[in-house]
Amino acid sequence: MSEILSAGEGGRIERTVLPGGIRIITETVPGLQSETVGVWVGSGSRHETDLTAGSTHFLEHMLF
Repeated sequence: MSEILSAGEGGRIERTVLPGGIRIITETVPGLQSETVGVWVGSGSRHETDLTAGSTHFLEHMLF
């Protein structure tokens, strides 16, 4: 499912929700020939248990 959040001469911002619930936000800016990717995760170290302590920090280092 997709919905346009903003549109105008400066570009368009669109939100797409995949079947698994993953949200993707895309922005189209006319005249630009580059791409950027950002990842935000709705979870973090505050959601870790004693068993998973440190896994968020480990994953961060694996991505960078």
